[in-house]
Amino acid sequence: MDSTTNINLEKPAQSDTFAQFLEAINLNSDKLDALPLPVGYGSNSQMEYLKLACGVIAMWGHFDHGSNYKCTTTLIPGTSYCSKSFKVNYPIPLVDSNPVVLTSCVDSAAIECKASPRAASYSSVDIIYYCPTEEPSNSTRTKSCDILIIGKWK
Repeated sequence: MDSTTNINLEKPAQSDTFAQFLEAINLNSDKLDALPLPVGYGSNSQMEYLKLACGVIAMWGHFDHGSNYKCTTTLIPGTSYCSKSFKVNYPIPLVDSNPVVLTSCVDSAAIECKASPRAASYSSVDIIYYCPTEEPSNSTRTKSCDILIIGKWK
């Protein structure tokens, strides 16, 4: 059944009983898989997640790295530099290895600094920071990153 099939889960009229409403839910239970109903919430040490009945999972987390990830490796000479990667472990394994990974980062000195996924798998993704300017190895610039991952859990 595709997710565009309509089912009637409207609030029952005042004269209807709760039992009648539950009966309507039970009669349509095979159709509930297509709806984006939350069926699970949890977290690991890095991220939180929300599982939906349709098989989609949203995972998110905030990563405060201080000055541990400096943009010192040349990506394109004179125009972009990157940090070593850091691994983000998913709280729930995915059924495919190509989730949507959205990142937003803050660098204490470089407005143009960004974060980017490098290698995604069923259980984790590697993320790097990249900046338009090279950082000295003794830099005290700090970086943090917010990550949102959308994938399939079933």
